[in-house]
Amino acid sequence: AGRKFGHGIPGDQDVTYPCRTLRLSVRFCLMERSQDNFAMELPADVWHLIAARQHPSWRGVLKHVARQLRESVVKVEQESDEPSTLLVKDMCGSVELIQWAHGQGCPMTKRTSALAAEFGGLEVLRWCRSQGCAWDVNTSKSAAGRGDSATLRWCKEQECPWGPSTCAEAALGGHLEALKFAVEGGCRWDETTCASAARGGHLEVLMWARKHGCRWTESTCAAAARSGRLDVLQWARTNGCKCSSNTAAEAAAGGHQHVLEWCLQQGLPISYKACVNAAGGGHKALLEWCLDKGFGMHRDICAAAASVGLSLLQLCRERGCNWDW
Repeated sequence: AGRKFGHGIPGDQDVTYPCRTLRLSVRFCLMERSQDNFAMELPADVWHLIAARQHPSWRGVLKHVARQLRESVVKVEQESDEPSTLLVKDMCGSVELIQWAHGQGCPMTKRTSALAAEFGGLEVLRWCRSQGCAWDVNTSKSAAGRGDSATLRWCKEQECPWGPSTCAEAALGGHLEALKFAVEGGCRWDETTCASAARGGHLEVLMWARKHGCRWTESTCAAAARSGRLDVLQWARTNGCKCSSNTAAEAAAGGHQHVLEWCLQQGLPISYKACVNAAGGGHKALLEWCLDKGFGMHRDICAAAASVGLSLLQLCRERGCNWDW
């Protein structure tokens, strides 16, 4: 009762407490004693505190560690009216896990296949497919993003759909062999492959893609700027890729002043959006630099600053930025 499965991933703020709990779980697994004896080592209030501090996905795991932990989790669920959740991605780590999860009602959907390819690999994906689990282009995309050429090859043999997103994901991860396999196997690609390679900072992949005829647009330069990879940006521009005001704007979004300085030196267009993105990203020093350079006083700058914090908004107002009531 109270168990459900979800595809979400806990936020960063939720990862501290599970570490200690998992260490306790490992300790339990290594001890040759009953669950009841293990649970008796700590007072019930302590187990309740542990359960209460977990993200719902971790509580779903704790239910299967010890009897008293399960009782504590059930109590927390009743108090918070929030059922425990086992994340499907966490169940895709092995065939044994996904088999168990399937028996507990884990959904076998297209999303499950994609998660199996991303977090489990070929054997887990094979099992999911043997159970009639559907798939789509996201499965091949996940395999490519992992750089798993074996799974990608099997997907192709089994006629799993693939497309431009497959190539783009391989490029983003810097997985040249997976990209080569997809392209040589007839997978379509487009400008997102070059942009993804640039975003990931993978110059070798970008060079290979261009050598083999992959088209690019100004999005490649913008992506390189966003990641702060000036070397990739310089190579792209030297080899004919166009830059636009988005190049500087994306550099500001990433907080990369050195890229913005290069854009300024090269005479590239820089609009007020650089200030907006610097403000929206919480990059105060960069925002000051942009305002000093006179890149714009648009009201959107104040709006972006206000979404981050008062100090940024005050800075914008002190520098004369307009705002919109």
